[in-house]
Amino acid sequence: MLEFSYTDLNRKSGDILDKAAVEPVALTKQNTVRLVIVSADEYRRLTAAAIAEAHTIDDMPDDLLDGLIEGFDKHLEHKGD
Repeated sequence: MLEFSYTDLNRKSGDILDKAAVEPVALTKQNTVRLVIVSADEYRRLTAAAIAEAHTIDDMPDDLLDGLIEGFDKHLEHKGD
């Protein structure tokens, strides 16, 4: 990851933002990374991966319920081994 200081950002923000559109860019203050700039696409990808769903048996979508039942069935088949 490329690193630039806050001072660099003040002096050449256009170049740094252009680089951030292609890959994450770290901004440092007193040699410590304080911020990371990422493209909007990368941000959406990262935040989408963090979204989790929770269901009860009653409101679970059929495909998830089928997978759960299949997993239980496989587990029970192997318990008899």
